[in-house]
Amino acid sequence: MIACVIALTTLLASISAAAEPQIAAPAAPKPEAATPTAPAPEMSAPGGPAPGMPATGMPATSYERTEQREPCADYRPLRQPLFGDLHVHTSLSFDSYISSQRNTPADAYRYARGEAITLPDADANQVIKARIQRPLDFTAVTDHAEFLGPIRLCTSPDSGMARWFPGCIATRSELFPVQFLAADYWQGLGVSGDEEVKEQSMVCSLGDCDAAHREAWQQIQDAAEEHYDRSADCQFTTFIGYEYTDAPNFANLHRNVIFRNERVTDIAISTYDTGSRNVPELWRRLRSECIDGDQGCDVLAIPHNPNLSAGLMFPDPASEEEARARLFFEPLVELVQHKAASECRFDRLLGRGVATEDELCDFEQAPADNLSMLGTVYGEMRAETGEMVPVDKFARRNMVRNVLKDGLKLEASSGINPFKLGFIGSTDTHSATPGGAEEDNYTGHLGRRDAGYRNIQDHFFDNPGGLAVVWAEENSRDSVFEAMRRREAYATSGT
Repeated sequence: MIACVIALTTLLASISAAAEPQIAAPAAPKPEAATPTAPAPEMSAPGGPAPGMPATGMPATSYERTEQREPCADYRPLRQPLFGDLHVHTSLSFDSYISSQRNTPADAYRYARGEAITLPDADANQVIKARIQRPLDFTAVTDHAEFLGPIRLCTSPDSGMARWFPGCIATRSELFPVQFLAADYWQGLGVSGDEEVKEQSMVCSLGDCDAAHREAWQQIQDAAEEHYDRSADCQFTTFIGYEYTDAPNFANLHRNVIFRNERVTDIAISTYDTGSRNVPELWRRLRSECIDGDQGCDVLAIPHNPNLSAGLMFPDPASEEEARARLFFEPLVELVQHKAASECRFDRLLGRGVATEDELCDFEQAPADNLSMLGTVYGEMRAETGEMVPVDKFARRNMVRNVLKDGLKLEASSGINPFKLGFIGSTDTHSATPGGAEEDNYTGHLGRRDAGYRNIQDHFFDNPGGLAVVWAEENSRDSVFEAMRRREAYATSGT
């Protein structure tokens, strides 16, 4: 069944992708692809060679090399499938920490590489051993950019008076009801509002949130570097990233920002920097501070869960510039993860769907159209906006198939298709367990909330998530990133 669904979506994407050349970055054009018999080019960053990089020993490639590393022994010009997870949260994220989850970015990478980590049980005791059966090929830790600084102040033993701010005390609490109060405080402060200027937590008046943000951002970068295999074995690839977490009135507009290499922006750009309902400002900041700023910096933004966006994830572009920015920065969409699927929607009982007649589109559908669907606790929906939305009132562009079709219509009228999308799956784990979607080895994704399968029982329509699969020549950052850029990827549901 799933193979049929994925095949239909892939066909639509192929038609869409063939309609228009890909949009290039505003930087200097890349050199022509080297032929297999040509001498190996020097490793270079966009705009010129990087000093100190070797000029020999690297195989000729169809993509530009931007980093210093040994050539992969397993290099396949015709490409190979590599399996990964590009949506992973650790204890640096507010909603992971308040679920008694204490694993760090380094721990998440250890798990992805096949090592065991410890998770909390239903009583917040750190006793559950978790280990993936088949290590991943690549992973990005994508902690929420919002509150990286405040959460670090709240949880660090040396943060002085900031640590004793009541919101911080609630964040560190192991009492289940208090953890829910902490969750409500953080999301209400800087995630679910639609203000142009977000309100800072009071903890920032007791400590330096900007400095703490940079410390956490550096920790994410250091963990990625520590676990990136730059040897010829090429066993594991990491990407530096974070999640941009805008959800005005709980309409999910989240993006996972993934950098190509170690050259990244000075901070993890968040809704505190752009205001709410302003994803184009995120693209502008990424362009000025990465693409046009730091030589060799390259970046993607991957939207996820349009099924919970209340129809706001894929609006018509306001201008040609905005359409081209979307094409460049967002070549992929996360089609499947633990908060259900976003491909298409059909109600078998009613015999109709959201702009589809495909009966196979009843697969893993959340009943609500926004993030309030997470408000079911102990079998009861605690959020008014989390109630079921009838199929006839479900926003058309919450479903990616409809987005692809509408992109073709926009191209016919404007000459540009802004919605040429490739697909990936991921987990959105908040337990630092990338790729933890194995049916016979599933420990949940929300720390103690999933221990004892409490949360799973509240959300039978959810799933463990899936994986991102890319076709790449080798398991290196440049090769995998280029596969994402050209949309040569697909999503799995589960493993």
